[in-house]
Amino acid sequence: MSTNCYVLDPLAVNPIDRSVTKLLYVSVARYSAEWHSILHTHPCAEVFFVTGGRGHLKLADGRLPINVGDFIIVNSNVEHTEVSSEEHPLEYIVMGVVLKLSPAMTEARAIPLSISSRRPNSFSSI
Repeated sequence: MSTNCYVLDPLAVNPIDRSVTKLLYVSVARYSAEWHSILHTHPCAEVFFVTGGRGHLKLADGRLPINVGDFIIVNSNVEHTEVSSEEHPLEYIVMGVVLKLSPAMTEARAIPLSISSRRPNSFSSI
């Protein structure tokens, strides 16, 4: 797995209201032979933007196909892992964030939002 992680200095001056949203890290990942797709959780939400390849987001109770241009929010403490296609290696940017979400959004496990025009937004696939 080729990964670059950028941890942000929490003491740096920033105009963002940190009582509402906090960006914890930004990582860039690309599938490789040492990629381990193991279900795991985070105490923060993760926001994914798929920049290359395809695969699926595996959840404890299902899976969500992901492709270039997809944008996905995985809520905190939700078991998940990214699984890449061998033929089309998955590449993505992921941000770890603390979010103050609406009650409807905090009940969801993963929220797919399609930025591409290939498929409509779908909340029923998981």
